[in-house]
Amino acid sequence: MRTNDSRKLKLEALNERHRQVVVCRKQGMTQKVVSVLCGMSTVTIGKIDRLYKEGGWKAVEVVNADLKHAVTTTAPARKKG
Repeated sequence: MRTNDSRKLKLEALNERHRQVVVCRKQGMTQKVVSVLCGMSTVTIGKIDRLYKEGGWKAVEVVNADLKHAVTTTAPARKKG
């Protein structure tokens, strides 16, 4: 059982975890390693990584408590096709 589960964190702590994810990924850590360190699924790690690449730090910040468990999508919409 995880002791570092991110689902129960307050907004400030969750945003800090998101920043940690970005820093770890920039250092070359795999999604699996970051998942264990930060208490998030590899899918969530991938979403945070993609959002950062598309929209920078602002894109990975969670700003609404109702969306706490979902990665916000403030990054520009991706083009289809």
